[in-house]
Amino acid sequence: MKYGLIDQADIDALPADAEAAFIEFERICRDSLEEILATLGQNDDWTGPHLRYMAKVAIAARSYGIGGWDELAVPNPQNFEHAQFRAFEHDITQMVTGLQIRKAQERIADSVKLPESRANDIAKYVEVLRRRIEASDFDQKKKAALYKKLEALKSELTGGRRADLSKTMVIIASIVTTLNQAESAVIKLPDAIAAVMKIIGHVKEDEEAEKAERERATLAAAKTRAIEDKRPKPPQSEAHSGSIDDDIPF
Repeated sequence: MKYGLIDQADIDALPADAEAAFIEFERICRDSLEEILATLGQNDDWTGPHLRYMAKVAIAARSYGIGGWDELAVPNPQNFEHAQFRAFEHDITQMVTGLQIRKAQERIADSVKLPESRANDIAKYVEVLRRRIEASDFDQKKKAALYKKLEALKSELTGGRRADLSKTMVIIASIVTTLNQAESAVIKLPDAIAAVMKIIGHVKEDEEAEKAERERATLAAAKTRAIEDKRPKPPQSEAHSGSIDDDIPF
């Protein structure tokens, strides 16, 4: 159990990205806090763990430059009330949720979801690359390293999830660098690599076009609603104020 909520090893392992690091920092501290609170009895100190969480998360938000950090209030231990923790927890929940949504949007922007047919095409090109490597004059150690990279590429692009474009480009670059070192013409910069890149590019372009079309449709609908709201409303008939019995002729 981490009575300090987070240790140096945890901090050293945090992502390089400041926002992602803060999200993970807060999660570790919150999990540790909940673990500690689950062991406390009625006569134990509940204030200490709560204040420790507030202090650590607040300084982390400041250190990582997270927007809104200067509005996080950590109370004096002598004047601590649980309502202050609830308010702090509410602020952190909003802060972390906003960051999570933004990071998710960034991942979508730097990723692509390949349709099954396109993923199958890439799997075929990977197999072409595998055969060309097998036919090359590379030694077995270099071949094994290339096979491993091909499997990583295939897994990233055909796993049914959104493929990380940055990761994909790194894998492709490492393969191309090795292939360019080959003396054999059969292995030198194979067309299969260019074909894989072309598939990724086309799918990403299709995604961007669909996104732009959705945004245009949303904007058009908003403009239509605005025009409808500005149109004069038809006069409403006045409600009959008399008793219903007034209409009865007897």
